[in-house]
Amino acid sequence: AKPVGLIPLLLLPFIVLSAIVWQTTGGNLVSLFDGSLTVDFDNFLPHGKTEMLFIIGAILVVLFTSVSLFRFWKSMNNAWAGERKMGFIPALISVIIEIITHKRFNTCTAANYRQTAHLLVFYGFVFTGIATAIATVEMVFFHRILEFEGHYPPFGFLHPAKIFGNIGGFAIVLGIAIMVIQRIKNTESAGKASYTIWLFLWFTGIVGITGLGAQFSRAVSIPELAYPLYFLHLMTVFFLIWYAPYSQFGHIFYRTIAMVFARSIGREARELR
Repeated sequence: AKPVGLIPLLLLPFIVLSAIVWQTTGGNLVSLFDGSLTVDFDNFLPHGKTEMLFIIGAILVVLFTSVSLFRFWKSMNNAWAGERKMGFIPALISVIIEIITHKRFNTCTAANYRQTAHLLVFYGFVFTGIATAIATVEMVFFHRILEFEGHYPPFGFLHPAKIFGNIGGFAIVLGIAIMVIQRIKNTESAGKASYTIWLFLWFTGIVGITGLGAQFSRAVSIPELAYPLYFLHLMTVFFLIWYAPYSQFGHIFYRTIAMVFARSIGREARELR
């Protein structure tokens, strides 16, 4: 986990997205910045192709993560000789409820801001996920399969996908801003952040800022901002998704499984300090 390792990791989404842009525009990027034309991301990075990238990336992440989590669970199970206090499903439900409420952060006295910041980022991702699901269903089911009109981006600001996406986007940016500011101001109480934590914070913040920036610059027809911001947004989104199991996001998966195992044998994870 060194900064120099970012170069090859970022090159993959950059090359893939650049190839799609080149194929779509025929290499004529100048035409996108014609002030007489409406900013249309579909003429830059077609939604259908980016959808496929998301789907392929998500499938690979799920497969690799599932295999790794299965091995992690098996190693914990083999090391435990005692009896079970709770079944897997009840333990999983209990842990999910705890994660959704973030109630464990109430025990943290050293950094009280954590619960608010984590809830903002957590639900920000939930809301943007809902927005993505709504937009995908509209584009694939209503537009392509049923061939209904008016079910293709760009959507209006009052469209459900936009409402969920904007709420989620602002929540992510605000939550990350709180985390970054507090870690800079209160290093002693917040704890010294590792390189992977800073990487997660900055890239998550960039995802939120570029997503909102691309949207609003498209709405006011500023192609010089809209297209670069959209490219950077998708690049960082793919970076977070494709490398999720091997980044700070991996903490979400492994920590959850560890909590489920601990709950199933009647133990609790250590309280936050």
